[in-house]
Amino acid sequence: MLKSFLCPCHQEWLRSDTFRLKRCYEVSMETGRYYFDQCFWRDAVPHLGAAHESSEMLLDLSDRLETATKKFVNSTGLLLAALSNAGMTEEAFALYSCSVEKLESQENLEVEKRFTLIGGMHLRWSEMALNDECLMARSACLH
Repeated sequence: MLKSFLCPCHQEWLRSDTFRLKRCYEVSMETGRYYFDQCFWRDAVPHLGAAHESSEMLLDLSDRLETATKKFVNSTGLLLAALSNAGMTEEAFALYSCSVEKLESQENLEVEKRFTLIGGMHLRWSEMALNDECLMARSACLH
């Protein structure tokens, strides 16, 4: 089960002002990417989680669906990678499943676009799962 990264009060406060919501996404994504780039996976997760939740709210509130969708997919991909690299595969799978459901529920998004985005997320997930299997096999060979 994937935990929530923003408390309900903070979520409500952000929902009341899309400028704040966008700013939360930008700052959280920038900070999360910094930690991610330094390979500090566990430090990146809370920031990328906040960015992901912010982008999810933007999908619901934004009149710029294309931009909101791009932010959602970018934050999902980076958070998936951070969770996977941190060894949090159950949380990564929960995020993947919830994110696919979220994209499937976006009726304002063209069907082809939805399928393309979901296919891209599936490919990314498959690559991460394959990398995890390779890492486990490599570590087994070292012992």
